[in-house]
Amino acid sequence: MVASSLDDAVLVVTDGEGHVLGSCFRAPILDSDRTGTYLVTTAHGLAVDARRGNTVLVVDRAGRCHQADVVLCPTSAPDVGLLYVGRHLGEPLDCVSPAPSGAVVIRGAMSGLDTRIGSLRGWHTGLESLTGEQMMAVTIHDLGFLEPSASADHVGSLAYAGLRGMSGAPVCDADTREAHAYGMVVRRNIGGIANRVYAVPIDTVRRYLARAGYALRVTRRLDNSSQPESLLVGRLMTRLLGSPGGLHDLWEVASGLFYSGVPVDATFLAAIRQPEQFGLDTLRVAELEFLLARLLFKRGDQRDGLALLRKARALAGRSATADHRGLAALIDLRMALHVARELSPARRRSVLELCVGTYEQAPGYSDDEQAYEVASAIGSEASQLAADTGFVRADAAARRHFSTLLTKHTGLLTGYPRLLRDKQEVVNLALSAVDIMWGTDDRAERAERLTELAARGKLAAIQRGNKIFYTQMLLADAIAAQLNGRPRRAYALTCLVGAIMASSDLRLSHEGVPSYLSYLDENDRTTANLLRTAYAVDLPDARSVLLASELPPSADRSALDAALAWCQSIEINARNISDIFELETLIRDL
Repeated sequence: MVASSLDDAVLVVTDGEGHVLGSCFRAPILDSDRTGTYLVTTAHGLAVDARRGNTVLVVDRAGRCHQADVVLCPTSAPDVGLLYVGRHLGEPLDCVSPAPSGAVVIRGAMSGLDTRIGSLRGWHTGLESLTGEQMMAVTIHDLGFLEPSASADHVGSLAYAGLRGMSGAPVCDADTREAHAYGMVVRRNIGGIANRVYAVPIDTVRRYLARAGYALRVTRRLDNSSQPESLLVGRLMTRLLGSPGGLHDLWEVASGLFYSGVPVDATFLAAIRQPEQFGLDTLRVAELEFLLARLLFKRGDQRDGLALLRKARALAGRSATADHRGLAALIDLRMALHVARELSPARRRSVLELCVGTYEQAPGYSDDEQAYEVASAIGSEASQLAADTGFVRADAAARRHFSTLLTKHTGLLTGYPRLLRDKQEVVNLALSAVDIMWGTDDRAERAERLTELAARGKLAAIQRGNKIFYTQMLLADAIAAQLNGRPRRAYALTCLVGAIMASSDLRLSHEGVPSYLSYLDENDRTTANLLRTAYAVDLPDARSVLLASELPPSADRSALDAALAWCQSIEINARNISDIFELETLIRDL
């Protein structure tokens, strides 16, 4: 979710004694363990002696003061600091990259105002090199009329003085209704032209925070061009492919765009069919086939995805160059997850370990890239395994294999948090939920642990704007409610999941969902039937179909009727992701 406006997302940083240290803004840091608020500001704006563990006061738009811990305050570049307030102050700004040239708004703690915070209009002219860093150069239009003419008394610059306190202010799109933060003001211009400021791009902020162990969620935008999205994706594709780490970078961008509704898969398919129009050789075509196959697997389209993988593997095997061998090893790792599904757990484990070992020895990939791909493959294998008959029927070898995969995935997430947290933390939470569901603890203990994990998982989904994972955590919450003897809540949450997935064109075969369905099929057929029915038909029809069907003896008809009636009474609009997350306020009292 993003802040409803820029106005309330910016706060003033003070030392508690009335002195303004600068500005700060609520930032989308991915941290499912803490429910408070992270604030990004400049390091120089904090107290000179600030170190980890010290505190400052931040003041919100209403004048309320909040104590904030100084989490990060480096003494060298980049000039980025991080604060944390132990309570929820509101939704963060949507951080966006790259920063386009054009009209911007800067909001911060200006000097010389009767109000605490003010907004300035300006123009981002592009990136300039300053003290060895790439900075956004912003000319502020609103300050031009403040600059006095030169006089014998050498009157100081009112514009320069007025900008004191703006360090840490976000540089946003001029459309403040959406409040997209592209950068953060770090310094005024000391060269003489006072209505010029410099800001660090949001990608610089993200990279520094990542090195310090904090994941800032940044949305990748194509650009503000009026050209068709397919052309913009094509340009992005041809720019990244062939560059160091480009295949991984393209997957990161493409998967995010894919879930935001941009038809990335259509552009990839067009490039595969007519590579000459995109200037692609056979190796780049194979890379695109590999990426498109991954998107299809995410959708649950195993057949077409596997066919594409095989085509990509054939192209990658045409040459023995390092690039070809590296891609072939990566494709083999992914293919092993699908072609080995019918093998015994022991053989399946052996095949995966062999492919992981081969890929880790392949040339052309950094340690970080390899950690990401191995973690992704392990997570996918564990998710598939949890839906297989052997695992469901408590086959000892299958259960041991799953536990080993979960342990390895957790180890990689812990060892490489900078690269893995954004995408793989939610995978780890989903696998942990499966582990709890099938555990041997008594029902009450499993219910408690699963409820806590679902709450943490929903927070992680909200931080990422991940609708698909949010629905999975609703299912985990529903299973916990059933274990805890709350059938009405369990049925209502399940009904919501079915309706949300249907209205969002998501499949019940989408990666991760089958593991929950397998558990329900084995342990709670009523809830499993409810999920499938709510997915297949409209809610009014779902109610009549289920109540007229032959339900298992364990079904609580009155709770089912009440849950379906409740779902009909609320308006479900899953097209807009914020509407889904607003359901949190509705389901708390179920």
